[in-house]
Amino acid sequence: MAKVAIICGHCRNVTHRHPSVVRRYTLAFCNRDCRFAHMRGLREARVRHRLQTEYVKDGDCWIWQGASSPKGYGSIKTGRFTSAHRAAYELFVGPIPLGKYVIHSCDRPACINPAHLSVATAQENTDDMITKDRHRFWGHGRDYYMKYGGKY
Repeated sequence: MAKVAIICGHCRNVTHRHPSVVRRYTLAFCNRDCRFAHMRGLREARVRHRLQTEYVKDGDCWIWQGASSPKGYGSIKTGRFTSAHRAAYELFVGPIPLGKYVIHSCDRPACINPAHLSVATAQENTDDMITKDRHRFWGHGRDYYMKYGGKY
């Protein structure tokens, strides 16, 4: 049986495939890379749609309404489960450098407002936590830690 000319569903190049391939799929691709790139694009569009619709405004914060962790951080599937605030930062701001944290200026774990998110190192995240008094030292508060010679 003669091959049929198709237009790749991702790169739009013309290629020739066996008719059974054309009948089997709604879209045909010239190779596996194009097929996987197309699927990646669909997944990114789905994540983008969820991040733009599944939140409630509470003052300046955008509170994530989807799944969340026990500590209150939003969770979303982007091929694997990731924090909603990290996915929002990557979508609205840009890529997160390797080894960096995404921190909230509003101190609300469920917030996904890109204006409240910034990138920091582990030390900067810890310093921010201590400065805003959102920490505990070994189950004790700041006063206990300072009383027994801790450097604060």
